[in-house]
Amino acid sequence: AIRLAGFLFVRVKRVGKDIRFDSVKTKPSTFLVWWTLQALWVLTTMAAALAIVTGGERISMSWLGWIGFGVWLFGFAVEVVADAQKSSFKNDPVNQGQFIRTGLWAWSRHPNYFGESLFWWSLFLLTVQMDTIWTILSPVIMTFLLLRVSGVWMMEKGRTGKNPAYQKYQQET
Repeated sequence: AIRLAGFLFVRVKRVGKDIRFDSVKTKPSTFLVWWTLQALWVLTTMAAALAIVTGGERISMSWLGWIGFGVWLFGFAVEVVADAQKSSFKNDPVNQGQFIRTGLWAWSRHPNYFGESLFWWSLFLLTVQMDTIWTILSPVIMTFLLLRVSGVWMMEKGRTGKNPAYQKYQQET
């Protein structure tokens, strides 16, 4: 949360707005629906984190816990590196109007979302040893949202059909 909030704060401060939510801000009914959905989304996706925080003595670092920790560490590293690469790319005036295709972005169109998804799967790996199989809801819902609702889909719908170079990048990456 701190990583994402910091990244978004710096980006919005530099750009002056977040265009993904422009239409939501002008319509109170749409804002209310978005706010309600986001509240439910946070509650559902926090299931695994809540299980960890309230687990107390049931939490032990078994081999599955260590795998979960490794998945988290890898996912966090991917997010941090992807954010740094994109910020560096965007800050270079030569790249204005372009999209990043280097570094992690040469391997994945959305490495930051990949890292975020790994974070949620790592929480599940940490909690499944507590007989809380229901916590699989967190990574399943988050991965779905990142791929089909607020992440990849939202980011690419504005570019799809409008930029032939980006369409080629989509096919290749």
